[in-house]
Amino acid sequence: MHAVQRGEVSLLSELFERHHRTLYRYCWRMTGQTQYSEDLVQEVFLRVLRHRHTFGKGNSFSAWMFAIARNAHLDAWRKRRRERPIEPALALAADNGVSPERRQDQARLHQAMLELPEDRREVLIMSRFLGMTHGEIAEVLGCDEVTSRTRLHRALSELRVIFESRRRVS
Repeated sequence: MHAVQRGEVSLLSELFERHHRTLYRYCWRMTGQTQYSEDLVQEVFLRVLRHRHTFGKGNSFSAWMFAIARNAHLDAWRKRRRERPIEPALALAADNGVSPERRQDQARLHQAMLELPEDRREVLIMSRFLGMTHGEIAEVLGCDEVTSRTRLHRALSELRVIFESRRRVS
């Protein structure tokens, strides 16, 4: 990223190749929408290029990128206010030899995640699906590590309640 800051903008393609899949997974888990998530990834890298001068010397690129992604999603959400319908989770669960029961659990988990308030969902995604540390999450969210841990604990508790209520209904 420092080379991109110095004017070697062609190296942004290397950053894109390295990070776009993880960024897409983050966006998809936040929105549940394939095309919207792809659009957000493109928007994030446009913002990375546009705001490259704001990247700090000691910053983590991933944390900085996810903070940009979070802001891009919030900006788009404010403009749209009305989300498109969420794609059916069962259709999105891969059939790689996974049992039908497991696919149903995956679909219920996906739907439960989408029912969480966005702030809870994003901390879960960063921690459990992207493997970010509490320090990195704190950097993205602009809080301290203790707050990051507390938010994750609350999100997991709330997810458990939603998931179990969906399990009983099925």
